[in-house]
Amino acid sequence: MDWRWLVTVIITLPTFSSSKNSMVTLKDGGYDNIITAIHPGLPENAQLIQQIKLESKASILKPRDCLNGSIFIDNTIGNDTFFVVTWESALLNISLQDPTGCIYTAVNFTNDAVSRSSRLEIPGTAERGQWDYSLCNTWTINQSIGLIVNSKAADENVPPITVTAHMNTDKNVFPYPMMVYVSVSQGMLPVKGANVTAIIEPVSGAPTVLELLDNGAGADIVKNDGVYSKYFTAFRIDGRHSLKVLVKGKITLHPSRVTVDDDDDGLNLGAFIRTASGGAFEVTNASLYQKQNIFKPEKISDLEAKIEKGRINLFWTATGNVLDEGTASEYDLRMSQSPKDLRDNFYGSYKVNMTSVNPQLAGSRESFSFVPQNEPISNGTILFFALVAINDAFQKSDISTIAQAATTPEGANHTEPPNEHEPAEELNSSVIVAIVCSAAVLIWIIIYITLCFVKVYRK
Repeated sequence: MDWRWLVTVIITLPTFSSSKNSMVTLKDGGYDNIITAIHPGLPENAQLIQQIKLESKASILKPRDCLNGSIFIDNTIGNDTFFVVTWESALLNISLQDPTGCIYTAVNFTNDAVSRSSRLEIPGTAERGQWDYSLCNTWTINQSIGLIVNSKAADENVPPITVTAHMNTDKNVFPYPMMVYVSVSQGMLPVKGANVTAIIEPVSGAPTVLELLDNGAGADIVKNDGVYSKYFTAFRIDGRHSLKVLVKGKITLHPSRVTVDDDDDGLNLGAFIRTASGGAFEVTNASLYQKQNIFKPEKISDLEAKIEKGRINLFWTATGNVLDEGTASEYDLRMSQSPKDLRDNFYGSYKVNMTSVNPQLAGSRESFSFVPQNEPISNGTILFFALVAINDAFQKSDISTIAQAATTPEGANHTEPPNEHEPAEELNSSVIVAIVCSAAVLIWIIIYITLCFVKVYRK
């Protein structure tokens, strides 16, 4: 059996105070990266096992505040599901409700005052569907809490949906941008159409939230390959940053692909949620470029063009104000009868008026239609187009891929399907050659036989 899913290091006891039991603080790379804080008081099988991570959260709760949320057990997981809650000062008021309405409280958890943790393992296969939790601070002071929920595959023959995340490098010297990559798959099949969110947290300050896309534009290389990508440029401070991702959707399974599409036909596997840690990375020189827009819009890489009823129709994916983030200010569209002119002399080529177009948010699908004034469209017309995006700092993207649009001469592609009940009026040229050759060989044989008979008769 080929198990190719995420191996998760289960960290169940980050401590946030300055007591003797403290090993690291929450800000040292985030809750998911505290890999040395495994407390010996926890069960041995909770330390390093093959698990699918469903939830991983940490928060500082004020008195009487609660951390509420939901996790989903989809059809691919449910075995060996466990919940681990950590607390700093006092046992929390825990409420966990499964899809059938059964409620688990702190009484049902195994509570350990030494490790300051509460653990609940669901026997057998957990109920499929939405599990709602509420963790409330009953103490009179603030306290830091954490929650991890993990599960295993429900069927060894059906691989679960897995998520892996990473940055393109673990050390970055600004002003070079970084890229976030998240792979979502079920076994060897990519999961397409999921909602993927990356949360990048510095040592201090607010985190940056990015919506990752699998559209083949911007930082994403190949469309619909299950790898979701985004540039990260919001460097506010130097030092250590941590990456965490949240993936969710409603999944439909097909023989050759996995899609997240409520309206698609196929085997509905229900809603799913996954979390994953992408580790940590270091940033230097970010403080030198504060409040400076130094990144131009990302190149448009999927420009398409068509000629329909005398109009040029163009389609592309919107780029951003800063690489693939935000909204560009304007577009510059050029047209030529030669692709070489667009490559070598873009700004000398004919400019198409696009003042009526307001760029959309990066990742959106754009379209533009117009009737060319300088190049009348006729049969056999071939035109080439290229596009540049401009941001609010008047920085220009690289020239897009060159798109070609052409009309076909009338009748050039008009073919009449043969009537199987009537003899063909024209023969294939290869058939004609074969017939001629066969006839020539037959004539030669007849002549040869005739000469042989004449020779024998004379003797």
